[in-house]
Amino acid sequence: MGRMPTGSEQPSGTEGSSPICLSFLGIDPGINGGIALIQTSGDDIIAVNSRACPVTDAECAEVVTALSFTTPLVMIERVHSMPRDGVKSAFTFGGNDGMWRGIMAALHIPYQRVEPKRWQAAVASAMGMGPIPKEKKERKHYFKAGAERFGLHKVTLKTADAIMIAAYGLTTVMGESFLHKYR
Repeated sequence: MGRMPTGSEQPSGTEGSSPICLSFLGIDPGINGGIALIQTSGDDIIAVNSRACPVTDAECAEVVTALSFTTPLVMIERVHSMPRDGVKSAFTFGGNDGMWRGIMAALHIPYQRVEPKRWQAAVASAMGMGPIPKEKKERKHYFKAGAERFGLHKVTLKTADAIMIAAYGLTTVMGESFLHKYR
């Protein structure tokens, strides 16, 4: 997916009406991460858009700048290297995280950082997904299946966590019960 809609675009089916739309941006800054935008209207999720993280810093900045929406909440996953990671991998991983935070700061977009275990537990609970797998590969598929429950967008392993991070942001504003219909 190349482009994400701006906040000024009306979701389909809402022409002529003035719904209150809230937007939630989730960013998984990992090497194989993604960026996702969830838009709500009233008690419904009306749009989910996501893509793999752009390759260059400039492309990342373009994606965020193009959104030009009023976002009550941007959530960036708080990442850290693991002892088994190589030096280059850890350096790249941390660089991606810093780049996203730098873009948000430069564009004066407030954001919050969230620990993986925190968003994973909250979203899994709110959506009634059952126990979270311990193995990373199983966990990626588990959250991909959860993100597919929204039924509005093609989900990939690169975008699933970003979608669920955005959903976590949504629960911090709207409450966990907002996601109960996606059980």
